[in-house]
Amino acid sequence: MTDDLCSIDSWGLPAQIVENYKKRGIISMFPWQVECLTSDGVLDGRNLVYSAPTSAGKTMVAELLTMQTVLERDKKVLIILPFVSVVREKMLYFQELFEGTNKRVAGFMGSYTPAGGLRSVNIAIATIEKANGLINRLMEEDGLQDVGCIVVDELHMLGDSNRGYLLELLLTKIKYMSKM
Repeated sequence: MTDDLCSIDSWGLPAQIVENYKKRGIISMFPWQVECLTSDGVLDGRNLVYSAPTSAGKTMVAELLTMQTVLERDKKVLIILPFVSVVREKMLYFQELFEGTNKRVAGFMGSYTPAGGLRSVNIAIATIEKANGLINRLMEEDGLQDVGCIVVDELHMLGDSNRGYLLELLLTKIKYMSKM
């Protein structure tokens, strides 16, 4: 069964997204990626923590979870990255990937917040600081249930002496509020 699911075509993605992957030369996944995605309850919203070497394909797992959340569950996704440059790069990548769909991808970084804020986007890609602000606002407005998936890339930033505390605080708030 895992071999069948390695093909990008087998995930029920819209034809435009499959085509956008093919333009990038991506037609299949590794078995370990499929194993992550098919782990107990992951596609139903359960937590997943995974680690792999640099350039091993970790992002693909997050992308499929993002697509499943936005396209099938009709929930927002928050992707948290450590640096403005990485947020911008990932925002442009996801905008290209979702080109031809009616889903909006925007970046929240530095002094920039897109027009309409979080309400106007399906996928928010944010720095740690901006993500903290977004989560605070969602908690104040009782809107956390609108977010179906939170991706934290570079989780090792928890150990950063300058910003790690904020990421830890952010994740603690999310975990606590999701139990209520």
